[in-house]
Amino acid sequence: MAFLSKENYNPEEYLLDTLNDLDIGFVKVSNDGIILNHNLTFNKIFGYNPEKNLINTKILDYWLNSEEINSFREELFKNGIVKKYIAPAKKLDGEKIFLQMNIKLNKNSNGEIISSERSFTDVTKRIRTEQQLKESEEKLKKFMDSATDSFTLFDAKVNYVDFNKKSETMFGLNKEEVIGKNILDILPNLKETGRYDKYLEVIKTGKPFFIDDFIPHPRFGDIHLAMSAFKVSDGLGIIATDISERKKIEQKLRLHNEIMTNLAEGVHLIRADD
Repeated sequence: MAFLSKENYNPEEYLLDTLNDLDIGFVKVSNDGIILNHNLTFNKIFGYNPEKNLINTKILDYWLNSEEINSFREELFKNGIVKKYIAPAKKLDGEKIFLQMNIKLNKNSNGEIISSERSFTDVTKRIRTEQQLKESEEKLKKFMDSATDSFTLFDAKVNYVDFNKKSETMFGLNKEEVIGKNILDILPNLKETGRYDKYLEVIKTGKPFFIDDFIPHPRFGDIHLAMSAFKVSDGLGIIATDISERKKIEQKLRLHNEIMTNLAEGVHLIRADD
């Protein structure tokens, strides 16, 4: 941008050019909704012809719902200015967008409102990305909480980040008490079992490891677990499955087989005596 002399310097035009460079739309509007000035980015955001001069035309009604505009106007007329207000809006063709708005009321020497100055930033991509992320997180949470297995997430230092409802019931964990704590605070005997070092190795190498059957700390009761540990981002994920019922059935089967074997041997001995 060229330097301007004091003779041809126009503060408002300089502002418009600066906002264009920042991709910020600007419009100055009279009390009766007539555009007094605007920059080209305003046209771009609302879908006008980029070069069209909108001065002395009626400003577009860009609000999507009356509740939003009523809340906004209440704050504006109370404070005279509203900053970084994010709301759904619509372009000239009706396309829905999200805008971050700053609006200031201008008053004359008598304190009467004569116009308003408004700046707009199109934050549609950011808002939609945030919405998608939120929806994805909600789906993941629903999936994890409906799972019959325990899911637990740790950071790179093996501090608790999150876990599902099955983890709460299986291990008697309380999120408010556990999140942020190190796994050794909850399972102090973990180093003795060797699993703590294996967890660190998973985080370091990314190579998962599995345990088909183990009994955790006695504080969790008489349960048998199958467990897999794997790297998640720069942290650790652990899935634990309660196989206690399976182990009981296996034990009954072994006992049954032993009894049948002993009976068979006993019958064989009786026949041999005969």
